[in-house]
Amino acid sequence: MMTAGRWVFRTILIGVAVLVIVVPLRTMMGPARLDRLYRQDEVARFHPTGGHGLGQLAGETGLVVLFAWVSRRWMRVRL
Repeated sequence: MMTAGRWVFRTILIGVAVLVIVVPLRTMMGPARLDRLYRQDEVARFHPTGGHGLGQLAGETGLVVLFAWVSRRWMRVRL
């Protein structure tokens, strides 16, 4: 069980990590502006088709086959 002091320490640590990421990005990009607003229809842009689905299925199947082969070859896992 965590004590209150550890909760406070973790909260401060997360806040510092957020600041380490946000401050340089905010310095480089500046405040939000309307000219950087992205106005495009994402659904139309990534409209799913049969070709996309087959490509994704082939890619994921290839990854499973690759990991099974690596596991059997170098990690000596028996399936």
